[in-house]
Amino acid sequence: MKDAHRPVKIPLLIPILMLLVNIYLFVAPIIFKPRLEYMYVAASVFTGATLLYIPFVRFGLKVPLYDKIVTCLQLICEICPPAKAGE
Repeated sequence: MKDAHRPVKIPLLIPILMLLVNIYLFVAPIIFKPRLEYMYVAASVFTGATLLYIPFVRFGLKVPLYDKIVTCLQLICEICPPAKAGE
């Protein structure tokens, strides 16, 4: 996909800057004014990300009826994936 046509090219500095801003917004409240609620949020984010990433992304687990649910939601919201280059 390195040679794929991309109509918009974003400089690499922008995603890096956004990543740093998001990390700051996540970590700053925990560092500057620590409260137990922030720890619950951090624990749930990391636990949820781990529990979803490992089975579904790493091992490619497929959920039954997932494709039908996605198709139904796309029809309801009137959205669709972009057309492939060959079509």
